[in-house]
Amino acid sequence: MNQKILLYGPAGSNCNYIILTLANKNTNNIIKKQFSSYHYLGTHAGKISVIQPYHTFKELSIYFEKNYTGYIFHHWKNEYNFLLNKDDLFPLQCVIDGLNYVVIINWIEKFLFHPDFKQDSTAAQEWIKNQEESWAPYTVFPLERAIVRWMYTIYKDKNRDNGYSDEPMFMNKFNFSTFYKSYNDTKLEFQKMNYNYTEDEYVKWRDSQKIIFESIEKIDKNRNNLKNLDKFYQRGIAIALNGLEHNLSETECWDQLNIKLK
Repeated sequence: MNQKILLYGPAGSNCNYIILTLANKNTNNIIKKQFSSYHYLGTHAGKISVIQPYHTFKELSIYFEKNYTGYIFHHWKNEYNFLLNKDDLFPLQCVIDGLNYVVIINWIEKFLFHPDFKQDSTAAQEWIKNQEESWAPYTVFPLERAIVRWMYTIYKDKNRDNGYSDEPMFMNKFNFSTFYKSYNDTKLEFQKMNYNYTEDEYVKWRDSQKIIFESIEKIDKNRNNLKNLDKFYQRGIAIALNGLEHNLSETECWDQLNIKLK
């Protein structure tokens, strides 16, 4: 792809990997460890820029003059719409069309438990601190409670920053859940962008995400056995999935199901 890639999607939706792959820069043979967030090949390698909502138009113009492979927007403002018609940009939205909770697993594992860089770790520790301060007055399980809030937000608040796709301006859309279904499903998503995604690429990506797939499986098998879940986010996700399945409100979900943590 000759154009720079403008990718709009939530944090945790494989943004770096998608951009690097479409730009033919995802050289899997240089991955030196079993688990990778791909930040060190993209955003932390100076190849991909994350555009923040506080960036001014002057700052935006400077970023777009630099030799980046792509740009990630986790938040979109209507003022950015002019970028969608630039000839040198390929706009793409990562749609969270299912398995919403995997974005939480990705973020927590890659920033908190397996950070590539200090700034990732710092962001995660700041999140932990803020959540504990917010929820500790109400529960002895503040982090699990924080995850329940996060879960209900991404499942119930159907806004575009959470990966919902009712915005017509992004003509090109990548369905996030296909990564976790099969190679063939994922291949079709890349095919929509005229990229021939090989099975070898998928196998190498899946191997690099071993911890993520293991966590998905563990949550799935222990939805009602929270004591078998080692990590706070797994327990929070399991609680929220049960609450959502039974149409409980966020408060009802926590009040009725947090007892399983005791």
